[in-house]
Amino acid sequence: MENVNLCKICRANIIELMSSNGTTNKINLLESSSDNCAFCFGLLCDEELHEQIANESLRKFLLEKFDGNTFILAINMPITQIFRETILQKLYDYGRWAPGSMSPKELLSRCLMGKIAEKTKLRPTLNSDLILTVSFENDEFLESDFNFALLNFPNDFNSTIKKRRKLNNENNTNKNLLNSNSDLSQLLTKVKVRSLSMTNEIAR
Repeated sequence: MENVNLCKICRANIIELMSSNGTTNKINLLESSSDNCAFCFGLLCDEELHEQIANESLRKFLLEKFDGNTFILAINMPITQIFRETILQKLYDYGRWAPGSMSPKELLSRCLMGKIAEKTKLRPTLNSDLILTVSFENDEFLESDFNFALLNFPNDFNSTIKKRRKLNNENNTNKNLLNSNSDLSQLLTKVKVRSLSMTNEIAR
């Protein structure tokens, strides 16, 4: 059984997910420091970051001189986190998160909505003229994630890779190997990840 380091929030969340679905533990979930979390990458526990986002939201709100009293929060999670959530979905055979448990994106959304509402005095809602978009990026594992996807889903990527290599050669860019994060981020997209035919065997 492999060990996986998780922050306190993600570990409790996944354990609750397993309990609600009646699934057995297929990996050893170790509680670790938040910055070592293999699932949310510390985003859920970084209170300093949450405060910075709330302060920046207030600054933008005052700069735009918005006269409404509500806002919509849109969060873009790192592709590498979405990739891991897709694997977890197959590993524990769930379609949706348990009623008492939420995905990292939902948990982070709730936290940030509260922080932003407190700072700006605006009310979070599902319908508003003001949309606040917060995007998180993490390319530390992008290359290894892509290699895993290419190994298990070659037909989903080979044709695109060949086209890119041909274009690079025609432009004399000397990039015969697609190993830069800028190239990989255009290949391993959120749409592509969610469309992969992930199986329980591959997830293991």
